[in-house]
Amino acid sequence: MDRLVLFGNVALQVVVVRLTNVNSVPARLLRLLGREDYILVGSDALSDVSKLRSIGISFPGHSLVRPIELADLTRRLYDDHDFRTLSGRIWFASLGYRPPFRTGMDLTSYILCGESYKPVRSDKAYLTQQERNHLYAKRFGKPPRDVPWEQTAVPLYDWAPILEDFQRQYLALDGIVPLMVALLVAETEIDASPDDPYGALRRKLDGLVCDLP
Repeated sequence: MDRLVLFGNVALQVVVVRLTNVNSVPARLLRLLGREDYILVGSDALSDVSKLRSIGISFPGHSLVRPIELADLTRRLYDDHDFRTLSGRIWFASLGYRPPFRTGMDLTSYILCGESYKPVRSDKAYLTQQERNHLYAKRFGKPPRDVPWEQTAVPLYDWAPILEDFQRQYLALDGIVPLMVALLVAETEIDASPDDPYGALRRKLDGLVCDLP
């Protein structure tokens, strides 16, 4: 067993845990997953929980996970024709048109920032600078800068015992992006409740929790 699991929160803090055995996750984090008021925001969040349980990691206390699917939240930003990136630009400015909606954090991060941090897609193990820029441009328009070598699958997903700085940054973004989307979806309610922003966020998210079969 050697996997990585990310825990992020709405304060945009991320904890990365390397799973080497069933006791790798600190008990305090597991207790959070067992709270009745805990809401899990993620891409196929229930699948992530199932993976943890499949390797023997159990959650104390309340066993019903309350998920919100990241794609559902992203769709709300995508469908908002007035939504602008964190820098204040129309989110699809580099393309000139709204791309078809798809799930996954490549489009989600592009909507948030006007730039995707996810690796460019190719069957080739190694790509030239021109190839990396071309593959990025096919999906998101001209990149704001040359796409670095680190933004390809070969170096990025080589999870050595000690992570490189660019890998830690990538994992931090993976943990932050779903929570950034949740905060932006609830932005109106949060702005209307300056004395209780977290309460406003929770009330908004409580209304968006996925119905479980």
